[in-house]
Amino acid sequence: MGGGVLDSTLSVKLGKFGALATLTVNGLGATLNGSFDSFANATMTANGDITMGAGATFNNDLGSTFNIESDHGFAENGMAGLLTNHGTFEKTAGTGGSTIAVPFANAGGTLLAQLGTLAFTNTLFEQTAGTTELNGGAISSTFSFDMQAGYLEGVGTFTFGATHGVDQTGGTVLPGLGNPTGGAKGTLTVAGDYTEGGSATLVINTDPTGVSQLNVQGNVDVNGALVVNKDPEFNPPLGNTYAFLTWNSITQADNFSSITINNNYGYGHRLILATNRSLPNKQYDLVVVQGK
Repeated sequence: MGGGVLDSTLSVKLGKFGALATLTVNGLGATLNGSFDSFANATMTANGDITMGAGATFNNDLGSTFNIESDHGFAENGMAGLLTNHGTFEKTAGTGGSTIAVPFANAGGTLLAQLGTLAFTNTLFEQTAGTTELNGGAISSTFSFDMQAGYLEGVGTFTFGATHGVDQTGGTVLPGLGNPTGGAKGTLTVAGDYTEGGSATLVINTDPTGVSQLNVQGNVDVNGALVVNKDPEFNPPLGNTYAFLTWNSITQADNFSSITINNNYGYGHRLILATNRSLPNKQYDLVVVQGK
């Protein structure tokens, strides 16, 4: 796809049966005024964005990959319909930013930032299923990330415009690159606010070297569940303290709907939850105490 216009009266499906098709976007970009369903391994290289016109839709379907290997993205000309991801939508090259100016919905696929920044600038940026992962790259959003289900995980920084942040009504936030039952620790930074609703979960993993951390640079409001997975090899000295959730300000405190610490055996040292809301700390801590 190297330039050109897809008319508003057209609906195009690339690939469908058998082996995935291959799509390369590399010319002076392209204008999309209709609907485009990609059952393909697609690559966006240099020299142009895809511009979506009024009502246009782009579906990255199940099993498909849309790989941005440049600092280009999706532009909007009028009120674009929706860019929907059911497969893998990723940025793996280009150390600058790739702007996604159209409405974006992760609807069961993987949104993956591996290099540079995926910059979402439309008011609609949501996840109804699937995974958003930072693994070497960053994500920014002018408006809040409407997280209804699935996972937000990884190591890196998720940056928001003023008064916006992660609005987690469901699903799981998982700092680090493990999984909901264990894995390597890591720090996920939210440069904005973090709101965890009653149906949402924050999972904190430990490994032999320490504890994962969610670092919130704005306001924290937690009302959901907390799950801590204690690694069997994580045996720090008695009295050690580990901050796993830090903030600039907080609306609710000591208000996780439930707290579960897995593998917290009744012998040796145990982990307990502590809160330190006084300056300069302002954090939730895990503290090592004597086991019973």
